[in-house]
Amino acid sequence: MKPSVRYIALPKRFLAGEVVYADKTGTAAKGVQLTLRSGKQVLNAVTDCYGDFSFEALENGVDYVLQIASSGYRSREVHVGTRTDVDLGTIVLDPA
Repeated sequence: MKPSVRYIALPKRFLAGEVVYADKTGTAAKGVQLTLRSGKQVLNAVTDCYGDFSFEALENGVDYVLQIASSGYRSREVHVGTRTDVDLGTIVLDPA
């Protein structure tokens, strides 16, 4: 028996967070480069004037690697899966 309810255009997953500098409390980490990779798929973003970022319309159930880089700071790498929507919260970058 077929289901009586059909879902059309379900929203895709998102990944969001905020980047701050360890040595600059109260200052937004504007313009930090973010690269999200999974297999051959590569997505790029930059933090906004508040240090926030988001990647939208991600595939469900995929494992990604998020690389975070800013000149003068140690790069960070975060492994995330999109089985649910992901809010990474605050990511702190330490000076190099």
